[in-house]
Amino acid sequence: MDPKAGMIRIVFGLGTRAVNRVENDYPRIVALDAPLIKPYSKQEDIKRFSQNEVDVLNLKDNVFQTLPAADLLDYSIESHLDMIATRDTAVSEYYQSLGREAKDAWILTFDELLENTPFAKTMSNMLRKLEQVYRYPVDIEFTANFNAEGKRN
Repeated sequence: MDPKAGMIRIVFGLGTRAVNRVENDYPRIVALDAPLIKPYSKQEDIKRFSQNEVDVLNLKDNVFQTLPAADLLDYSIESHLDMIATRDTAVSEYYQSLGREAKDAWILTFDELLENTPFAKTMSNMLRKLEQVYRYPVDIEFTANFNAEGKRN
């Protein structure tokens, strides 16, 4: 991995989770020249080192809230959930072992976004261009939104 290629921290919800360190909650760290490499090696660490809470603006009550990611992902509020999350098969297997109906559970990994879209390349190009213009590496915060067809807005 080349540090000069740039890196990003991705979170679901407001960017406060990417900027502020929160105990036991992690943004996805992405090296832009190797976006699929993860900083852990064990399968069980995927859930442990992922984002577990989401910061949102509750427009109904006009308040800032932190909610469990599992609660938001259970409601399928994201039309392209598979782009940002991976099914947690261990949870489904656990429910089945108890003789209960398998429950859909998700882990925020952003794997599909990084593997099957030009997102990482776009971010790399953008950061490289900004660095050329400013003649210095830059640190920016950005938002990505996707329409019903999964295209960036």
